[in-house]
Amino acid sequence: MPKEQQQHQTLAKRFANQSDDTKIFVGGVHVSANEDELREFFSQFDEVVEATLMKDRETGRSRGFGFVTFASSKGVDGALSQNRLYIRNKPVISFSSEL
Repeated sequence: MPKEQQQHQTLAKRFANQSDDTKIFVGGVHVSANEDELREFFSQFDEVVEATLMKDRETGRSRGFGFVTFASSKGVDGALSQNRLYIRNKPVISFSSEL
């Protein structure tokens, strides 16, 4: 398994231990994507309260994962009901904190 995928799975497991039914982990995000694109993409499922991409502390570049918080659990349900999600033609994975 590629190192990036292992990191995403580790983060998703950590995130799954939190309790918030309006927030999802999003992994596999294209490194050139930005938070506005993440917000715009996920707003098709519900109002997005916050969209955050994690960045490398030294370079400031995206690490390829982040979090989206919706106004309600409706957004989480909508996003997770999709078989495949693509941002910038790259498949992304998402996990709910309710796993």
